[in-house]
Amino acid sequence: MGTRPAVLKSRSRVNDGSQHRVVVDRLGRAGSISVDRDETVHVTSQGPLQMLNVNGDIYFGHLVQSLRCSTYLCILPVQDA
Repeated sequence: MGTRPAVLKSRSRVNDGSQHRVVVDRLGRAGSISVDRDETVHVTSQGPLQMLNVNGDIYFGHLVQSLRCSTYLCILPVQDA
């Protein structure tokens, strides 16, 4: 979106070994993320482009078993809302 990546970062803790509900939304250059229905974080990407062109899968995060870091997020298969 835009001409550079937009970073959406939730303030919620996700490295507690539990499943979490993650909602990611995008409309034009505006995007948002919410984890477990907590406060929604909004961001707008810069630049004139508004379409997200993807050839293949999109990955929002992954938990590597050998790492124990809050930077990584384990996600179940993405479902259309």
